[in-house]
Amino acid sequence: GLGIAYLAVRWFAERQRFARPGSPSRRTGPAFVERIAANPGPEELPANVAGAALGLLAEDRARAALSLLYRASLVRFLNDFALLVPRSATEGECLRLVEAGVPGPDAQWFRHLTVLWQRLAYGHWPPSKHAIVELCRGWQDLYQANDAK
Repeated sequence: GLGIAYLAVRWFAERQRFARPGSPSRRTGPAFVERIAANPGPEELPANVAGAALGLLAEDRARAALSLLYRASLVRFLNDFALLVPRSATEGECLRLVEAGVPGPDAQWFRHLTVLWQRLAYGHWPPSKHAIVELCRGWQDLYQANDAK
């Protein structure tokens, strides 16, 4: 039973790679990142990212909350660490770039966010509200404290 569950999780995580070109699952990752790269301006992001994500979560909009955290992270990494993300990058490629060019705690937090995002976006497995609240706390610890300085 565990083997079947493991294979199902791996299949959901990797199915994007095997999708037909032009199918929605094939376009989701690159189009998402391309939109971020094309317009990383702060006007697209709220001043309090964690608070806005928690507000979306309170409205039962977990996907929107994770999307906001993901977009804000990429913008943050672009601005703080000059991380360049190709327009065609998938979430996995973004993660590899972050792990190579961003300090430990930021990269670890982003890894956790990416895993939850991929499970939701491609596996349709919504994370627990607690997991999203923890991501928001992580955002506050990493970035809001630095912004106050």
